[in-house]
Amino acid sequence: MITDPDLWRRIKAHDIDDPDADFTFTDRLAAEQGWTRGFARRVIEEYRRFVYLACVGQREVTPSRQVDEAWHLHLTYTRDYWSRFCADVLGRPLHHGPTRGGEAEDRKYRDSYAATLAGYESEFGLPPDKDVWPPDEERFAPLPSQQPSYSAPAPPPSRGFIAALQLADPAVKWTIVGLVTLSILLAAFLALADPRAYLVAFMFAGFGGFLTRGMLFGFDRKRRKPKDRSRSSGGHIAGGGGGCGGGG
Repeated sequence: MITDPDLWRRIKAHDIDDPDADFTFTDRLAAEQGWTRGFARRVIEEYRRFVYLACVGQREVTPSRQVDEAWHLHLTYTRDYWSRFCADVLGRPLHHGPTRGGEAEDRKYRDSYAATLAGYESEFGLPPDKDVWPPDEERFAPLPSQQPSYSAPAPPPSRGFIAALQLADPAVKWTIVGLVTLSILLAAFLALADPRAYLVAFMFAGFGGFLTRGMLFGFDRKRRKPKDRSRSSGGHIAGGGGGCGGGG
């Protein structure tokens, strides 16, 4: 049962899409997420419902990842979000507050998400669609595509001679290894004939070792393994100020 019909009416009436735009909010959301335009429209409708729950609920509310993506994008439309949606439609600010991470935060947002789904059914009289509001285990599963962001940054691509060696055909690499080996042997032979050639032999050996090791195992430094982290988010009503608060 809708507890604040006037608020819900205003939220539903607010059109995020600019009718004069060739590339609308819905178009952008669908393109950025790889969704169909129809599914993007459904997510936007569920985003409206999440905003309503954030404003009328008595405890934290947490969006699904799909709804969170719509919220993220709406925040980039700053004039519409702050000057019209929050100021005129909601009559209060709705801030986005990401999780601080850690097991305690993860448990808190899992509980919040469960409460949000229960509040959704209580307010709207039906359970949310699972393709937009998935079960808890799917909502808080680790995101493999995000894991590289927790590892050491990749070094810049090599240029010149080193880059050419890395991209060379294996047969070319082994040919170079053979030539380097013959050069080292030749330098060693010269060193036996003339002790003053020991320095040349040492330099050949060092450079040959570096070149051989790089071509066989790569020239890049060892990277740190990515940490195993999952993404959680949530929202709550700001106490004392009558405003909405949120996270994603």
